[in-house]
Amino acid sequence: MAANPRAAAVAALVRQEQDGFSNLVLDAELKRQKLEGRDKAFASAIFYTVLEHRGTLDYILEQFLPKGLAKLDAPVREILRAALAQARYMQVPVSAAVNEAVKLTRTFKKSSASGLVNAVLRKACGYDLDAAVFTDEIQRLMNEGRMAEAQELLDQFNRMMQALIHYSDCGIAKDKLEEIVIGERDIDAPHTALRVIVYKTKQKLAQLGLPGKNLIYLEGGIYYWTPDIEIEEDAAEFEKLYNEACALEKQMPQEPESAETVCDERIKEIEDNMLELYVKALYLYKGEFLAAYTGETWIAQEARRYHTMFEKIINEAAYILRKRKQFKRLEKLGVYAAKVDPFNEWEELIMEAMVETRRYDEAEELYTDVVDYYLRECGIYPSSRLLEILEKYSNQMNHAHEILENIQEGMNEQEETERGGYFCSYPVFKGIYQASIRIMKRTRVPVYLMLCTLEDEEDRQVQSETKINKYSRQLKKCVGESIRYSDIYTSYGKVQFLIMLIGIKREDCEIVKKRINRQFAKKNPRVAEKYHVNSIVCEL
Repeated sequence: MAANPRAAAVAALVRQEQDGFSNLVLDAELKRQKLEGRDKAFASAIFYTVLEHRGTLDYILEQFLPKGLAKLDAPVREILRAALAQARYMQVPVSAAVNEAVKLTRTFKKSSASGLVNAVLRKACGYDLDAAVFTDEIQRLMNEGRMAEAQELLDQFNRMMQALIHYSDCGIAKDKLEEIVIGERDIDAPHTALRVIVYKTKQKLAQLGLPGKNLIYLEGGIYYWTPDIEIEEDAAEFEKLYNEACALEKQMPQEPESAETVCDERIKEIEDNMLELYVKALYLYKGEFLAAYTGETWIAQEARRYHTMFEKIINEAAYILRKRKQFKRLEKLGVYAAKVDPFNEWEELIMEAMVETRRYDEAEELYTDVVDYYLRECGIYPSSRLLEILEKYSNQMNHAHEILENIQEGMNEQEETERGGYFCSYPVFKGIYQASIRIMKRTRVPVYLMLCTLEDEEDRQVQSETKINKYSRQLKKCVGESIRYSDIYTSYGKVQFLIMLIGIKREDCEIVKKRINRQFAKKNPRVAEKYHVNSIVCEL
């Protein structure tokens, strides 16, 4: 790609849309294209002008794109924004802005879009924004570049609707609604502000096509959502089912009514009904309540309350299934719980079910997978409680009597195993480490432990989830290819690997370190951000 300020600005905008760190992205692109002086200043001006006026730019471009901006390839989208920004806000002649934009489609290998870019820009550059008709105040503010005000109005609308829908059965007191919608924001007349927000919310709902004028009304100091439009909320249904199950629980007979069989039948009937309610409620719980808004106090409180209910549902349902030896259903329960509520150690239910149904190989695999998952996803170990439970079930495994050769065959590596070091899960690595310590004390064979961490030029670990996923795979391969067949390595947190180097000299560890860095550099020769593998070595 030819280095020029317009291309640099567009490339930086594409990356900014993906990664979100505007200053870092721009600096990296300017360095990559080696721009200096006026070119550097011009590229920076385009970049920040687009960011400042994106709302207005997008609104104008949308008028001439029937399928919308979102359907376009990212480079085409940013070429349009950059060109329009130049013509509208940077005193660049329209003809120059359009012609250079068409050239950029070829630079970014998007020549098929050159006709569209040319046609859209010639119309967009002449668009009269003063004659535009906006659907609501939020859109108007966005297109004036008043993004903070627009976002505040949108947040107020969202908070208002969340509260009204959540409390649609009983209504919500004026003071509480004021607290939810306005909160601790510095507003001189909050009572008046609330009335204005209610009015604007009604306007927004009318624009969305909802029928009726009194969708929101005030009665006796309480705001209500109209009963004319029925609302179904999964959280409300979840709580209803939970309360019904709790009511049944209170009906459990404490003592035999006449005979033990009668009592047992009654208990079974109640448990059947409770289990049915628990399962229905369970599948309504899709994760944390309004997870995108947990910064709001009332939402955080409700989220905790619902999560407490969810935990009781899981535990009570598990108790009934365990009592009835319905382990397939218990496993299914654990799988769902672990999916929607990760890092809360519901895997113990899955492993229990596997052990009880004598699927020992699967249970052992789950044991190692759980430890790896916790390490990989959040860089922590599972709690000692979970590890104790998993270990307990592991110790309960009773394998069938087999011929030793068959056992050996089952443990052997497959012939197609990749060359290089042996990769294993952390629990396996830990076991090998402990065994190696014992062997070393007898044989005096040197063993070194190396921790490899991917860092940037400022010795900071990678933070972007996208980059973590990408570079973790690459680093794993680099480590495996850089060590010997007899060496062992494992994942240790995010973009980190532990290596055990057996029977080598201290100076050989430095060679391994350099080899890993060299392999990683080969795989990422054109990356703007430079990363290196920081390796720490200690002798066992």
